[in-house]
Amino acid sequence: MSFLPKSNAEVDKYDSLEILKNRFAKGEISEDDYQRMRELLLT
Repeated sequence: MSFLPKSNAEVDKYDSLEILKNRFAKGEISEDDYQRMRELLLT
């Protein structure tokens, strides 16, 4: 059983979400921007 993402697309999505979370945590983007970008990544 593997808990790692199965495709490059899943890895890219995970990395992108982590970058987005970090930018929000650092105050580089607003909550509105965070929510909007997060929705785009998850759809």
